[in-house]
Amino acid sequence: MSAVGDPRAVVTAAVGHTIDGSARISVRASLPFAFLPDGEFRGVVDFASDRCQLTGPGRLVLDGPATYTQLDDGRWTHQDGPPGTWALLHPRGALEGLRRACITAVARGERRFSIELDRDALDEIAALGLAAAWTVSACVALDEKQRIRNLDLTFSDPSEPDGSMRVIFEFETFGDPVSIDLPPASSTIPLADHIAEICDAPSGPG
Repeated sequence: MSAVGDPRAVVTAAVGHTIDGSARISVRASLPFAFLPDGEFRGVVDFASDRCQLTGPGRLVLDGPATYTQLDDGRWTHQDGPPGTWALLHPRGALEGLRRACITAVARGERRFSIELDRDALDEIAALGLAAAWTVSACVALDEKQRIRNLDLTFSDPSEPDGSMRVIFEFETFGDPVSIDLPPASSTIPLADHIAEICDAPSGPG
């Protein structure tokens, strides 16, 4: 069955259908940040606990606004954001962005839409914030049950092409039981402290 009705209402309603339970996902990211790897990740998201676990070029656990990134030595860095926000690669944050920041939605075929998003509304729920010059657009595809199947987000700055980024969320299956544990506190270190470690480390022979 094709999506019918006002496209913006269809897309925002689809968010509610998608966050009911859990999902297996893939995330493809092209990021301008040195502290987060880009590439393709695969994992699971549990919307009830607001947690996501991803494995790819690195291993990440996302807990609402918090990002845990595993280091080569087995420890995890930890970076937190304000309450009520989500980490950059968290699928729940991307979906909430659709629901809260959708300005316009245009149908582009059966169950497909192109969307303009309010940059300031997205900035309010982004744990690390958004660059002031970014404009944000999205392409969305729904499945036959009116859930988000694919969400392609583009953050663009026409004056700084190298500072733009793109994140694509693919929701592969829904409803599988998921349990995501946080890294033990004894194995975590604030990201700022890890950066200080790197800066303080003695350099090799010159």
